[in-house]
Amino acid sequence: MWRFDAWAVRDGLAFVSDRNGEALEARGTVFMSVPDLEPVPVGRISTALRATRANFQDGFRNNLDEEFAFETLEQVQEVIRRGYLASGLGPAAAAVEGGEEPPAGGPFGHDYEPLPHSEPPNSGSEHYENSVVALGRSGYRMDFSALADPRSRLKLLIQLHKERNWAL
Repeated sequence: MWRFDAWAVRDGLAFVSDRNGEALEARGTVFMSVPDLEPVPVGRISTALRATRANFQDGFRNNLDEEFAFETLEQVQEVIRRGYLASGLGPAAAAVEGGEEPPAGGPFGHDYEPLPHSEPPNSGSEHYENSVVALGRSGYRMDFSALADPRSRLKLLIQLHKERNWAL
């Protein structure tokens, strides 16, 4: 089963390994990144584990701290794609509540005009800054280095939730 070793959700980057549960012995480890999510073989799982000391989260777990397992790399690619697009900082806007259904008809069951394509800002940093402002989140001047350590992560998130009234 394929399991996430390290994942940078907003960046669309992930290391995944074919391994059992919490084992560190992997039958194979790959790195994937948007836009193509093509699996690139990695020599050792230690490369993936090192990424957790940077901006990657440690694995992908449920509320009981159990790792999610996937049967195929296609399933992993879909999870990475959805996480990246849902972050709202990609080339398109964040997901919002759906609008009205278009009327039936046309070649694909719907008769509608395509959405106008808007060009992204000139630079990635400009797009990021505009997205942060649009989301109403400015002034991130805190030290978030505690997020890198799984033992202190929950404590920091609870503190942020209580002090800043942010939803987790």
